[in-house]
Amino acid sequence: MTSDLTLPRTTTGYVAVSGSDLVGSVIYTEGLVSSILKCVGYCSLHPQCMSLNYSPLAKICELSNVTQKSSPAVKRSGFHYYEAVEFTVHYAVEGHTQP
Repeated sequence: MTSDLTLPRTTTGYVAVSGSDLVGSVIYTEGLVSSILKCVGYCSLHPQCMSLNYSPLAKICELSNVTQKSSPAVKRSGFHYYEAVEFTVHYAVEGHTQP
């Protein structure tokens, strides 16, 4: 019998809060970071990273071990706050043959 199969996959994405960041909770800072994607890469490699602050103008990436839930974001000119969130995506595999 042939049918479609749905495969769930959990992945991490980032939610942005423009013009704000978390202060006092930075665990790592990297300068000369040319894009938010590179900053997200630093966060994904650091086991304690739960959120990040990024300034595209200053090219500064700050990793944090807390989120807005425990430490509210504040306005900071030129910086943007991003929080890691997990979500599940379901992929459909067409024509799967079931035993």
